[in-house]
This record gives sequence, structure tokens and C-alpha cells, in this order.
Amino acid sequence: MISYQCSPLSTPDGIVSTFQQCARLQRDQALNDFVSVVVLDEVGLAEDSPRMPLKVCSQIIRQKYTCDSKYGISKL
Repeated sequence: MISYQCSPLSTPDGIVSTFQQCARLQRDQALNDFVSVVVLDEVGLAEDSPRMPLKVCSQIIRQKYTCDSKYGISKL
């Protein structure tokens, strides 16, 4: 599991690099035995970033280099 702490200072590059790190961990692993997961912690805080880092998530979901599982977790 790889965690990315979202904040108003989050950037698209930070989120992309976290998913790329996840993909490197998953590479050459059997999905039945090992699944690499990215946790976007406090994802609501990233909405306050002027760089709009969450817009990159739709691109990540469509690309094949990312992990199979994607989660956003935020305290309400």
C-alpha cells in the first residue's frame, strides 16, 4: 500500500508519481497473490489546490500503467 497525503499544496505530478510507484511494485506480480494499492488520504484537501491535482485522476484511471485498485479516502 502506498499512501499519498493530499493537501492544498498537492500537485498533479505528485499524484501521478505515486501511481507510477504503485505500478512498479505491481509489475511482474500475480494479481491473485499481490495487489498494490494507492490511498489518497484526505482527498478533499486537494480540492483547495489551485493546481487542481484531482483532474489527473481521470487520466490515471484510463491508463494501463497504473495499479488495478484505486481508492480515495477522506474524513468528512
